[in-house]
Amino acid sequence: MALPIPASLQKSLQYATALLRRTDLDALYPSYFYPTSARPAYLALRALNVELGSIDDQVSNAVVGRMRFQRSEEHTSELQ
Repeated sequence: MALPIPASLQKSLQYATALLRRTDLDALYPSYFYPTSARPAYLALRALNVELGSIDDQVSNAVVGRMRFQRSEEHTSELQ
């Protein structure tokens, strides 16, 4: 039985799902076949992949892009 998703993470999960629905349907469809307990983690990782992959398209200066990558790396290292 899957554990309920805490209310504090519901908004993040909705954002990740909407991002994948807009940008990467090929990643969204397999999520329906994952166990419900693993689905939020899968969606979060795929959304992070989309976010990191789009940094180059969002910035015009390479230094700003490196700063965003560094910030993402710092935030993800805090999760460990």
